[in-house]
Amino acid sequence: MVVYILFFAVICGVLTWVTVTGKDLYPFSSYPMFSAGSKPPVKVIRLALEDRYGNITWWRSRFYRYPEFSGKKLAPFYQAGSSEKAHPAIILAKAKLLNELVRLINIDEECSDYKALHIIERTITESLQITERTLEIIQIDAIGNGRAT
Repeated sequence: MVVYILFFAVICGVLTWVTVTGKDLYPFSSYPMFSAGSKPPVKVIRLALEDRYGNITWWRSRFYRYPEFSGKKLAPFYQAGSSEKAHPAIILAKAKLLNELVRLINIDEECSDYKALHIIERTITESLQITERTLEIIQIDAIGNGRAT
């Protein structure tokens, strides 16, 4: 009985501490592990695939949230600006990431007849409208041959 009372007191103490200090301490905080609060405008980079007929679909990987993580990894390359002025190390890092993306896309997709990878910036505005801007369209053959930068 004393053990239960002690356990209950510890839980209440931790909850009180988290509430008073405003700290995030999973699972006692208000946000689950993979969430973060954001205020508009929010920008994310998404990946879409274009098939040989011109149809464009969002890439949905069987690897959970991999397209989201890939978009986060690609974001600094497009925030830096034009690729003509980029340092060779930055160009190499981007090419390496794109090669890995094409490899995973070929593993994921049953029919790998996609011809282009679209890198799209999606923005949700303060009025909760979604806007899309295509940052780059890269031919998948160019990625495999090292011509995409």
